[in-house]
Amino acid sequence: MTLIPLRKFVTSSIQLMKRGKRIPPKNFSDVHLKGTSQFILRQLNDPYVKRRRLENYRCRSVFKLLEIDDDHKILHPGSTIIDLGAAPGSWSQVASSRACENNQDGLVIAVDMKRFPPLDGVYSIIGDFTTVTVQNKIEDILRENGKSNKVDVVLCDAAPKASGVKTMDHDIIVKLAFSAAKFAVQQLKEEGTLLFKLLDGDKSVQLKQKIEVFFDTVQNIKPNASRKDSSEFFVLCKGFKLKNKI
Repeated sequence: MTLIPLRKFVTSSIQLMKRGKRIPPKNFSDVHLKGTSQFILRQLNDPYVKRRRLENYRCRSVFKLLEIDDDHKILHPGSTIIDLGAAPGSWSQVASSRACENNQDGLVIAVDMKRFPPLDGVYSIIGDFTTVTVQNKIEDILRENGKSNKVDVVLCDAAPKASGVKTMDHDIIVKLAFSAAKFAVQQLKEEGTLLFKLLDGDKSVQLKQKIEVFFDTVQNIKPNASRKDSSEFFVLCKGFKLKNKI
């Protein structure tokens, strides 16, 4: 089934990149502290902000995936992983590290509308994952690396830029998550895994109910690295049933 691209995620170019050398920390995306004094103080006192700088990760969200994977074991050596909404690349850092652990031949493909510094061992596609063009590029990468046309894990930490209107932000992220789920149903192997982000709201329950038919287990997760005052949570879907289609 061809996915209908979201209007917001239309792109005009696709770029593939793979690097053999690690990018030094000075090339990582490093967002300067902006906004109110309360925001600045929160950032300065945030232990995850401090850790991500010390450990050379690109942003603090990396610790959400690290915690989820430590608890639920979704990233395995040799896995083929697609990271949707990957910029600035912190989740791809973790995925690549764990998929290629012990010199295993893992593969990570990162997709985002925004350009971001390349990562060692990660293929980057700049474009809209709902388009046939991007999906064909993914298939090309899989084929060139001797992989099957199905993948083990689909990750999606993507979220719209906050508007400040809760219902609007909720509606947009639900649409984005639904597109990620449709993509995953097309791309996952039998028993594959999907992990995506949502915001609290009435449509989150409806989305989960639609997805549950395609997986053995679907559960909400709120990792410690998610701020307590944030409405975000993650949905972990394990045991994809290949015979079902969305």
